[in-house]
Amino acid sequence: MSDTFGQMFTRTPSGSHVVCEYDPDVLWFEYKDMAITNPFVDESTVVEVEPSYYGFYEARIGVIHALRLDQPDGRYMLITDETGTALPDMDQVETATLRLYEADGKLLAYCFIGDIP
Repeated sequence: MSDTFGQMFTRTPSGSHVVCEYDPDVLWFEYKDMAITNPFVDESTVVEVEPSYYGFYEARIGVIHALRLDQPDGRYMLITDETGTALPDMDQVETATLRLYEADGKLLAYCFIGDIP
């Protein structure tokens, strides 16, 4: 997990990834007309839920085994373990990563669940 609470990583135009402050306007998805940033808690942000509550489903994309949520604009989100290639350990969700991809598979941004304010 990152050393600073509230960090995320975003892709620059050159394709590299840089550390920046967590931005809820980047890593979020819509559920019942609400912006959700943490897929492990319900809309109240109090009750713990499984990501399937929001429509995440188990998927394989090449070597990646993840929980996936498709976005209306073609982008998609993945929840993985800290390596970015395996399903998260549901007993240690703070080390899981939430990743946003473009429709063509390019990684746009990601953060550790434990870094979501």
